[in-house]
Amino acid sequence: MIKYFDIHGILKCRFEWEKYGAFTEDLDQKINYFQVDKVYSPDIDVRIGDFNPDLDGCRICDEGIYVKDNFIFCKGANPKVKWVIQVNGLFDGRTIVNVKAKLISLRGFLAPNLLMWSLLIPLLELKFFERGYMLLHSAAVSRDGNAYLLSGRGGAFKTSVVMDLVRSYSYEYMSDERSLVTFGRVLSFPTHIRIFEFCLNNLKSENMNVIAKLRLLHNLIKSQQPEIKVKNEGELSGLLFLNPSTKEFKVENLDSELAARKMLSNQVMESFEALKIVNIDVSPLFKCFNAYSAVYPHSPLANFERRLFLKLKRVLSDIPIYNVYIPLEYSKDVAEFVAKLLQRL
Repeated sequence: MIKYFDIHGILKCRFEWEKYGAFTEDLDQKINYFQVDKVYSPDIDVRIGDFNPDLDGCRICDEGIYVKDNFIFCKGANPKVKWVIQVNGLFDGRTIVNVKAKLISLRGFLAPNLLMWSLLIPLLELKFFERGYMLLHSAAVSRDGNAYLLSGRGGAFKTSVVMDLVRSYSYEYMSDERSLVTFGRVLSFPTHIRIFEFCLNNLKSENMNVIAKLRLLHNLIKSQQPEIKVKNEGELSGLLFLNPSTKEFKVENLDSELAARKMLSNQVMESFEALKIVNIDVSPLFKCFNAYSAVYPHSPLANFERRLFLKLKRVLSDIPIYNVYIPLEYSKDVAEFVAKLLQRL
């Protein structure tokens, strides 16, 4: 089975499965919103299934990690997960990824490619950065052509706020998990869009009980096209950090340097939280990138985090940024407060 994805014309991907099977594709495929019939000359070519590693000439950096010029390989396992991944063409030419990953759990049964997507996120971040964009852990909404980022740790009610801003305050949906950001511009990056649409149409907030989860699965089995309209682009006009706290409805100004550090710190912490879902402590590709940087200290990977910070600081320098303290329990009062704050930006 082969699927093609074209992400705003910036990054084109081809995925080929040796054998594909999923309870529902909308749960299994993270970026179905960007699926197209065909792409030519994909930037990333991902092949899922058995493969023979190309380890000739590699240096062994750690148990299961091999690197050579423009190439990384790693493998690992624990009682609930197994993975083998090889990336050839890290920087030059087409990036070819071979991966075999297995998650032994109910999540793995319902979404067998969930682990694969978790492994690939650091590579997508690198590839977008090479093309001038940052893939950030941040929700985004738009109104009148202006795009606003809503950042925060997992559990900061970003999705719930986006839901109510769309339902009650005439904002347009861009994303509720990640956004593509560059100078003065935000691009949508909706993930699992039918899950968000279900929450938007059926729930008061993002929190789901068992009955809601069963209804969601029943909805996803229908394999219908999402009806929600996505605003694909907007002018970067503001950033809010959502912080559930006992300091209810308090607002502080932030400068771009502190905001950049806070956003990237949230991004790192969120990556750890996301990996817990697939029973991994640290991203295997993140460990590979660090190993590659040690062997090739002048490669683009060696100073990637520094370059990302400096660019994000510059991108945020011309917009208003606020630290927003909200109640520990979500209610529509939170969305109302955020909507009033956005009107001031």
